[in-house]
Amino acid sequence: MKICIGLCSSRFDLEFKKSIKGLKKIIIPKNVFVNVIVIDNNYSKEKKNYINKIKSNRKFQLTYRIESKKGIVHARNNFLKYTYNFNEKIDYAGFIDDDCIPKSNWLIEHLKTFKKFNCDISTGPQILKNNKNVSFLKKYQILNRYINYNYSKVKWAATNNVLFKFDIVKKYRIMFDIFLNDIGGSDQLFFSKLHLIGLKIIWNKKAIVHEVAKPNRYFGIWFKMRSLRYGYSGAYMDCHLHGKMIGNTKSFFKLCLFIIFSILNFIIFFNKKNLYLSDYYLNKTLGVFFYFFGKKIKKYY
Repeated sequence: MKICIGLCSSRFDLEFKKSIKGLKKIIIPKNVFVNVIVIDNNYSKEKKNYINKIKSNRKFQLTYRIESKKGIVHARNNFLKYTYNFNEKIDYAGFIDDDCIPKSNWLIEHLKTFKKFNCDISTGPQILKNNKNVSFLKKYQILNRYINYNYSKVKWAATNNVLFKFDIVKKYRIMFDIFLNDIGGSDQLFFSKLHLIGLKIIWNKKAIVHEVAKPNRYFGIWFKMRSLRYGYSGAYMDCHLHGKMIGNTKSFFKLCLFIIFSILNFIIFFNKKNLYLSDYYLNKTLGVFFYFFGKKIKKYY
């Protein structure tokens, strides 16, 4: 069995090295070969040398590739193009972020998901590692809605933690949407398209990757901008998935719900967590307005 994992990166720092070391430590079952393909989106000779120095063995290999076009979407598409045209058979493929460290049983848990549910795509949580900022953790949990579910059938997955049956995904030749390169959400749209086609996506709480949060995420602007982008990309995705008329109708009803939820959480359920929820829905509302009035978000948070 051959598994290819894409790690798209524009950085070369301690977190990146921890991700590589974490991937090297995952438990790989017998008769399984893992190829981690690093897509370098900001060429660094030091990074290339670092990757090339790590020795491969009969169960694990590191492959280095360069993507000169800037942006995560171009890097993800580089991985897809490379694997779609790969000469050898690939059984599973997937992604992990360059600031995430998989638990040692990460791969085993994903493979269990495929066996247990006969699904096409397996995804799991990204959990903050060694973070004691209670305020930020509450905000973080709001943005990770399935984090407390053991197993759940879901409609999309993210590239921070996902594995999929390669031949089934390759059959449709779907690529990540360039429009969302600076906005975010291209992974959600990618897997939403596959779900709409009929592919089954399962969330496994035990297939964990740990994230080390960046210092800037402790400030309110990150949470506000992330929520705003969710609103914007959600409106774009509704139109892209269901057509402009149905998509705009869905977005309008969501807009009304976001406003109601924002008011209710602020007035009726008044506590700190609900203030965060109010802020979340308020900024999602603003994001939908941005989309309706053609104001594109230029800075990625």
